Amino acid sequence: MKIYFKNLTKKNSVFCWLGIGTIFLLLIPALGMLISSEIQWQVMDFVVMGAMIFGFSAIFVLLSRRVSSNNRVYLAVLVLFLFIALWTELAVGIFT
Repeated sequence: MKIYFKNLTKKNSVFCWLGIGTIFLLLIPALGMLISSEIQWQVMDFVVMGAMIFGFSAIFVLLSRRVSSNNRVYLAVLVLFLFIALWTELAVGIFT
């Protein structure tokens, strides 16, 4: 698994996979909107969340190319924390 991840992050095809993964993750709230009337996302919500998911995962890939394999876990935790902090700020405004 380590060898595959190392080879995948060295190639730029990883960004195609990130785009496909982002689309599949955005299908979850889209399908939820069809099932329940309580989920009400606008087009801008999908755009912002898609940009956040793709952007933060791309940042992780680009930074993981620069750091050693021992520090990738710390990098993943940092990027995940920043993603959740921005997500909660946009959703409910915790900091402002």
